[in-house]
Amino acid sequence: MKVRCFVALAMTVLLSWPAWGQAVQLKPDTAAVVQGDNVFALDLYARLRDQKGNLFFSPYSISNALAMTYAGAKGQTAEQMATALHFGLPQDRLHPAFADLHAQLHSANPKQKYQLSVANALWGQKDYGFLPAFLAVTKKNYGAGLHEVNFMQAEQARQTINAWVEKQTKEKIKDLLPQGSLDADTRLVLTNAIYFKAAWVEAFAKEQTKLEDFHSPASKVKVDLMRQSLLTNLYKGDGFQMVELPYEQRELSMFVFLPNKKDGLPEFEKKLTSAKMEDWLKNKKTIYGRCEVAQIHVHVAIQPQSRSLRNGHAGSFHQGG
Repeated sequence: MKVRCFVALAMTVLLSWPAWGQAVQLKPDTAAVVQGDNVFALDLYARLRDQKGNLFFSPYSISNALAMTYAGAKGQTAEQMATALHFGLPQDRLHPAFADLHAQLHSANPKQKYQLSVANALWGQKDYGFLPAFLAVTKKNYGAGLHEVNFMQAEQARQTINAWVEKQTKEKIKDLLPQGSLDADTRLVLTNAIYFKAAWVEAFAKEQTKLEDFHSPASKVKVDLMRQSLLTNLYKGDGFQMVELPYEQRELSMFVFLPNKKDGLPEFEKKLTSAKMEDWLKNKKTIYGRCEVAQIHVHVAIQPQSRSLRNGHAGSFHQGG
């Protein structure tokens, strides 16, 4: 069987959907956090997908960072954040569940082949007087100790934060905060850095990579098309196919979705929900086939955003609010 897989949509592999049929045993509260993260991921994708150009983001990083913010929220702000982020647990159970999820991601298995690290940090104005209870929650459950900086010297603070992010991401993300993003009014910056590196379970042979046509929503372009034959999982849905590309040891995977029609991506995106995704993954079939995937290189220019999440979470972080 030959499966021609163009990368039209790439998403993070979420922990409640185990790769290659491996069961992931999670505590009930941790499973609740994962389920909420899955719903949040696809809700956020639905809001971002209409932007021009390619889309690349980590739902887990966003959820993880905002969970730290949520630890310091009360009243209406906390209610709005819980709704937008699909936090269904009370705070005294939510943050320990995030800590357990973090531990699951950082397995100490010495035979583990892939590299996956998630690091959090708080950068606060020196002598500002943050509540000890907030700092205790973020340090205990997110490993986010408070780094005191002087935002009165904004450029020096920016360089300090950027150097930390660059180190945590093995120099893959540089200058996270652009010039002018911090000023003397800044009091707290939360950073989340995620790094992942792994080899495919079946390597794509360089000699099999050839320049061929790729049909993007805008036009037809020439791309390097990688090829390999492998034992994998496939799901054929209504108007699309989903194929699993496992990484070495088959503990983690990338799932690639291909609409049957060249212009079928918008229609497929309308079908994306957490419940449907879970059903697709449960009903995938193991095959031995030949897969062809467009080679991609992602370079992300990150700009700070002033908008808060629109799903019931508006205005929570406006200056003076």
